[in-house]
Amino acid sequence: MIATQGIAGNWIWWTSCLGGMLTVFFFARYWRRAEVLTDVELTEMRYGGKPAAFLRGFKAIYLGLAMNCLILGWVTNAMVSIIAVLAGAADCARQSGGTRAGWAHSAALHPRSTQPQPRC
Repeated sequence: MIATQGIAGNWIWWTSCLGGMLTVFFFARYWRRAEVLTDVELTEMRYGGKPAAFLRGFKAIYLGLAMNCLILGWVTNAMVSIIAVLAGAADCARQSGGTRAGWAHSAALHPRSTQPQPRC
């Protein structure tokens, strides 16, 4: 985002941070009065019963497994991209497939490639 829009592009995510901080200040007293620690606890307390307990479990699994794995992959990909540019290996990674999956895919499709492989 910063590469394409400059520092002004940061306002896209800065506004969500500002909104989150304002929410904390405005609703902290109500949150404390409810005596809950998490948002799913508040949902279960508000709606009650088995459907609310199911929602709490589903949200825990969804955010705990699916979203965390997605975010971990996203951050790892960003880190690899940045390190490749800083280390000067961007051309090598792009030509050779970039990842082990890319290398395996290239080897499966072109087992005896006549083109020279890049030296990294």
